Amino acid sequence: MTKKAIVLSILALMLIACAAVGLTTTPTLTVIATKVPIKVTIVTPVVTIIHAAVPTLTPMTPTADSLTETLPAGKYPWHEEIIATVFWVGEEAGEENDFIDNIFSAWMTDWVSAFGGVDTPDERNPQNVFHPAGFTPRENSFYLALPASEFDETGVILGAREASPWTEEPISSEESLFKNRWVEVMVRTPDGKSVSCFGQWEDTGPGFDMQYEYVFGNAPVDNDFGLGAGIDLSPALAICLGAEIPSSWSGEVSWRFADADEVSNGPWRQIITTSDPNW
Repeated sequence: MTKKAIVLSILALMLIACAAVGLTTTPTLTVIATKVPIKVTIVTPVVTIIHAAVPTLTPMTPTADSLTETLPAGKYPWHEEIIATVFWVGEEAGEENDFIDNIFSAWMTDWVSAFGGVDTPDERNPQNVFHPAGFTPRENSFYLALPASEFDETGVILGAREASPWTEEPISSEESLFKNRWVEVMVRTPDGKSVSCFGQWEDTGPGFDMQYEYVFGNAPVDNDFGLGAGIDLSPALAICLGAEIPSSWSGEVSWRFADADEVSNGPWRQIITTSDPNW
């Protein structure tokens, strides 16, 4: 085979090899003239193959925070571990209630007539224990009292409405910003479950009526009378929360205000109080 044939054969083999590995650059062939049999030096291009970095997927390890759903705090805070006692429309003055009767309320001169009668705590309608015996109430039997007055004998108490979360709501000086507001009351059962019932704010007390920082804030109850209660509940509310003899019931509850659209369906929605103050 001639030198030219040898060179062409070698070059052909190199081209085939380059095509096999995907090279497009023609290799350089240098022929060195010598008297000994031909010596061929093949200079092969240096090819660097760059691999794209493969992303490493590291599984996320859940933390306590990521496993726990964070619920919104809500518009109204809970008041917890509050002593509750029972009062009722038409309750007469006596030692147990610091000689304060409930013939009238903070907003109604004749609360008994507005309600439809005396809300006897231990004489209930056998067909509906949330109603007193003998009549169907004209107003909601699920009512309560909180120690924050809105009015005195001269009119709206200075700063009372401003202390509340509803101060931006438009209202006249004759209307009430507090009356008929919904409140959720909750108790814990011995087995650790919770029971919630709703009622409407219809009176002030127990005992005191100027505790705005407690009712609308996070201050503790300041009541040195009796059990130091921070909320009074109607017989219907007490029964709803598990009381067997409402007139003598007291217990520890948690409570918070609730907007009307937060109030769940229940017996507290059968009759809803909407009356304005009537002095």
